[in-house]
Amino acid sequence: MESISENDYIRQVLPAYCLTRATAGQVNRQDRLLAARFYQRHIPLDVIENAFVLGAVRRLYRDPQDLPLPPVRSLRYFCGLVEEVLDLKTHPKTKSAYFGYFQYLRYKIKTFDSQKT
Repeated sequence: MESISENDYIRQVLPAYCLTRATAGQVNRQDRLLAARFYQRHIPLDVIENAFVLGAVRRLYRDPQDLPLPPVRSLRYFCGLVEEVLDLKTHPKTKSAYFGYFQYLRYKIKTFDSQKT
């Protein structure tokens, strides 16, 4: 992981979480503690941010016939997605497509509102 202090790491993770589509946009003490645990586990920031992207896309592009989901209110929601993204980044069969895949997902979020009919 790049050379960054724990405080700076947390200061990057929590605002990114708050700005993620489908979240309530607020953090609590447990979110701060979890961000610190991500730092202690040496989870790269791009993995955390891409987990936010993956979670947002999955929530946005679900079946429109389903009932709407409430906003995500805890960073803990993204724990499984962090592990999934970490696997994608490090697995020999997927790591070469990693960057392009998340660029595509960011595009899907950016264009979501214009694609609704």
